[in-house]
Amino acid sequence: GMNGTVNFSDTSFFFPWTPMMGFGGTFDGQNHVISGLYVDDPYGDWAGFIAYTEGDAVIKNLGVVDSYIRGGSAGGLVGLSSYYSLKIFNCFNASHIVSVSTNAGGLVGRGGDSLIVQDSYNSGFVESGRYAGGIIGAAADISIIKGCHNVGTIRGSDAGGIIGEVDGKKIISWCYNEGLIEGRSYSGGI
Repeated sequence: GMNGTVNFSDTSFFFPWTPMMGFGGTFDGQNHVISGLYVDDPYGDWAGFIAYTEGDAVIKNLGVVDSYIRGGSAGGLVGLSSYYSLKIFNCFNASHIVSVSTNAGGLVGRGGDSLIVQDSYNSGFVESGRYAGGIIGAAADISIIKGCHNVGTIRGSDAGGIIGEVDGKKIISWCYNEGLIEGRSYSGGI
């Protein structure tokens, strides 16, 4: 349902999805939702609606619901944004996001050097063998997260309601967490 719980005994509504590779530019979902995406690539590098961005990217006005995304670095929207700017506005995840060994985030698995997420939320179940965050699993240097919240369950070695791994410069404002956070070695509400 919309809270990120998926009935795996009935996979008939799943659509096997090959994540977009090397996305750049603007994707405006116009407030639609994408549902039923099924990505199961546990030993792959990246998984998400978009596997990885290449070039500056903007994703806005989009929800990913009732989906199952499992991969190396996994996110509902983007698995990895590396050396380019990624801006996400008014998006949400209500799906099950899994990373076996690295990063899982409701919206972004691993963010790169310039990541901005605004007015977005996660209500899905996010789990990782390492870093798990409601909005971002892990991120490189400069990240700005504003007006975001998490109500989903976040489980990982290091887990946070907003971000799993906190390293480098992070500006987090007007964010809150109401979800259950289960971190084996470290956990925080934000």
